[in-house]
Amino acid sequence: MKKILFYLLFIAVPILSYSQNLNDFKTAASADGVNLIPFTDLRQEAASIADDVQRRKDEAAAFNYETFESQKNNFLKDIKKRNDEIESIKKDIADFSKRYTEFSTSCFDAEIDKRKKAIDEINSKIKDMNDKMKDAVEVFGRLYNARAGLREHFEKALSQLSDAKSSPNRILGDSPSDDDKKSLEEAINKIQDQIQAGIQGHKVQEDGAKKRQADYQALIDRTEAK
Repeated sequence: MKKILFYLLFIAVPILSYSQNLNDFKTAASADGVNLIPFTDLRQEAASIADDVQRRKDEAAAFNYETFESQKNNFLKDIKKRNDEIESIKKDIADFSKRYTEFSTSCFDAEIDKRKKAIDEINSKIKDMNDKMKDAVEVFGRLYNARAGLREHFEKALSQLSDAKSSPNRILGDSPSDDDKKSLEEAINKIQDQIQAGIQGHKVQEDGAKKRQADYQALIDRTEAK
């Protein structure tokens, strides 16, 4: 008999430790962020993801897209300018060679070589910049995934809240009072409203991270100045 009681107590502990009561919902209704989630396991998972979102935001803050775009655009303009100069010099060489066949064009060739060297140096700088922007693509990708994961956990919370609202006995026990049922429903409604508003904000930020990731990739691929 003692063994049976011990066994029943053992299996009951995890059930009790993860159950929610009316106070859990009231507390959540007065909170914000992940603490809006009254379900312990889901809230803990969401809190961990929220920490990851913050880390990714901190990483993303180290990159300034406008600065990268301005610098690369200037580099590409400089390359175009020097390539145009090379084409102009080549035309001068052709004209000079027709008129003065006995003279060398080595001085023109030196001007071309000088510009080609400058272009090589600029391309090297662009390569370094592109490598840094590849890091930005990865960072914003991780931020996007973290934000999407957090939003999904809030959506799971909404689903579980709907279940709790339709089956209040799971929270309040058998034969709950009308006041308790009303209090639970009010708490759930408040939580749902705040989570739904938060999800909209999360989706905007999520889409923003995804767009910025695409912006960096497009800037990496850009080969002509705007």
